[in-house]
Amino acid sequence: MKKLIPTLALLAALPLTIHAQSMEEIMRQAAEYMEKNGGAAITMEEISDPLPPLEFTGSMRLVVHSTGKGIKASDETAEIRLAFKSDGMAMVPETKDPGKQIRMVFDLPARHSYTLITDEKGNKSAIKMKMMRMSSTATSPDDPNEPEGQVVRTEETKTIEGHSCRKYTYSAPDGSGEAWIAEDVKFDVMRAFANMAGGDHLQHGPRMGYEGLMMESTWTAADGSTSSTMHVKDLKVGTVDEGMFSLAGYQIQDMTSMPMMGR
Repeated sequence: MKKLIPTLALLAALPLTIHAQSMEEIMRQAAEYMEKNGGAAITMEEISDPLPPLEFTGSMRLVVHSTGKGIKASDETAEIRLAFKSDGMAMVPETKDPGKQIRMVFDLPARHSYTLITDEKGNKSAIKMKMMRMSSTATSPDDPNEPEGQVVRTEETKTIEGHSCRKYTYSAPDGSGEAWIAEDVKFDVMRAFANMAGGDHLQHGPRMGYEGLMMESTWTAADGSTSSTMHVKDLKVGTVDEGMFSLAGYQIQDMTSMPMMGR
């Protein structure tokens, strides 16, 4: 049932890779983080198939808190600002270095990613890359050998960020948790990022028993070794700051003609 929120591992790993020099390197380091903490081998490959437009415009701040085996105290909390529109995604991971900012922009029709860095002196540089997809050797939800988990939609509700959210519980041999879903917001952040994290290997929404935006979630491993929480903050639906997608003022190094190395 960790597949319910697997991409959180990638998002949580991004602040750890703040000094990486390209999106490929960031994803490579994130893959190593996921392997170390999840046990599954991760590979990367260029995305060659068309990416569907996103049916959502909006932004949010994602706060992920993880504790347990292999997680340093300094890395327990990660914050990422996210923005989405039909043809693109953008993210800004919080950095512990106040003089440096990294922003990632994804051009979905062109299948290009931009890693934009502003250093301590205000210099702006960017690397343009082919978008890469991370795939896992972990079993898929359709694998008959995988122990089946249970997702339960409860009658309990609460208001988060102005949206009425429904409580779901989930449990499986490897752990259990709960999630609060804003069913009126027809958007799944994890599905949006699934194109970079395994495509069909990551299934969310209706196949996992819910449809809507996951506003809060918790997960605790069955042996108690690790746990994580996720909270969506500052949710805006229908509008987006176009500055999140702007490339203006950056010296862009185009590396799309270079072959990408998998793992």
